[in-house]
Amino acid sequence: SFSGAIAFVLTLSIGEAIWSPKLYEFSTMSAPEGREGIYVAITMAPMYLASVPVGTLSGWALEQWCPKGSTFQTRHTRLMWFVLGLIGFSSPVLLWIFRRSLFR
Repeated sequence: SFSGAIAFVLTLSIGEAIWSPKLYEFSTMSAPEGREGIYVAITMAPMYLASVPVGTLSGWALEQWCPKGSTFQTRHTRLMWFVLGLIGFSSPVLLWIFRRSLFR
């Protein structure tokens, strides 16, 4: 629903506003004197590097399940969000599975 989408975006925006300054603070606090910029850049590198595959995946998913000119009845948005949710959920599951080899 439209109101659900608005609530979702507002919740994410508030969370980002709370989390982002703390991320920068922790990055700069752990950096040696004069190296704060490098630490902040390394902290933000995963988000920057993830933007290319995420952009490619989102474009492919939209073409696959919501092609241009499709109608509400022919779109498969539930399947698309289910697959994207599985991809997102795979990260914590894989971290839990490989936790012993990661933390040796």
